[in-house]
Amino acid sequence: MRNGDGRDVLLRVRADQAVNVLVRKPKLGKVRFKNVCRRYTIIREERDRNVAAQLASFDFGILRQQYPFTPTLTEAQIGKRGLTNATTHISSTEATRHRLAFRDFLFSLARATWDCLSEADLVRAHAPALQSIHAQIKTHLGWIALHPDLTLDDVVAFTASLLTENIRVHAEDMEENTEIELLDWRMDPAPSISWTSGKFLPEFRPHEIPSLNKRPHYLTDKLEDQSLDKPDLTFNYLPYRFDSAYELDALKELRRLAELRGLEFYYNGCRHGQLQALVIRTPYGSYTPDFLILKRNPLDKPYRHQPNQQPDTAAGQIEKVLILETKGRKFYDDDFKAKEKFVKDVFLKHNPHFQYRCFVDEDDNDFSRHLEEVKKEIQRL
Repeated sequence: MRNGDGRDVLLRVRADQAVNVLVRKPKLGKVRFKNVCRRYTIIREERDRNVAAQLASFDFGILRQQYPFTPTLTEAQIGKRGLTNATTHISSTEATRHRLAFRDFLFSLARATWDCLSEADLVRAHAPALQSIHAQIKTHLGWIALHPDLTLDDVVAFTASLLTENIRVHAEDMEENTEIELLDWRMDPAPSISWTSGKFLPEFRPHEIPSLNKRPHYLTDKLEDQSLDKPDLTFNYLPYRFDSAYELDALKELRRLAELRGLEFYYNGCRHGQLQALVIRTPYGSYTPDFLILKRNPLDKPYRHQPNQQPDTAAGQIEKVLILETKGRKFYDDDFKAKEKFVKDVFLKHNPHFQYRCFVDEDDNDFSRHLEEVKKEIQRL
């Protein structure tokens, strides 16, 4: 831009500038669900057998029956067209090249008991029986080394199970009835969203932030000018801030679905705590869904934007909720998968009026490839 002298002036935008939130749809409605806490109890079982007798009954032949395997060796000549004159015969499993000293066996066995028993304890109480087991294992070392599914550690662990007490773990799900007012905007003033590294809808430029904060109707004008929500299906507040282009593309594609007529969908994944409506507790930390698709009863009473930020008291009750998750491939990690498994296996079991579906980005930020699957989920809602 130019100043009064006609000279160019560089307009700088501070990284900490924030956009004030404009509430469009306060109090979307009550949602009832059950947060589930899984409690584990370790139950020690009284030993009803004689340890010495158990060790004496050790038979490696039983392991060979449980893990059948016949090692083979194929010999052939390499010709112009590949292998020729191939012959296959049973491979020798002689243990001449494999060694397992008794002291090494004792060390591994003590470790397999999680140091409940020391090597000295094992020798003092069960030396003859353990020597017999060690001799059996030694004769099968070659077979174990070639086995694709059984290892020496597995055999040692099985031996350790004959020495230690039995326990079992009992899991019990504890339900906590929860009722929330979905996006109950009782906050004065409304929160603000940092501009830094964000992707926004409606779109605006950094230099517009002071005007947006001074004249909030600018955001409403931009929503209309960019034709982002003509059917009034989404945008319970303005602006939406996304952390990824994949989330942004998902919203743009979702609003085009004809099947969403009569339904509503809202972005729930903003990292700002005051802008998150639904949070599910899991044993691995809290899970905040990205998008919520709402089905009301009656269906012809969706929530409509009202003048002067007033709630829509004529909207139907929220009957069902479809959770849609969008995840970049590198963020679809073990930590998230653990939370997802709990939501799918436990939370949904206790909350049948919820559905869940996750769509992983294929590194091109294209959500459109998933629209047919989204339609199927909506039809089930």
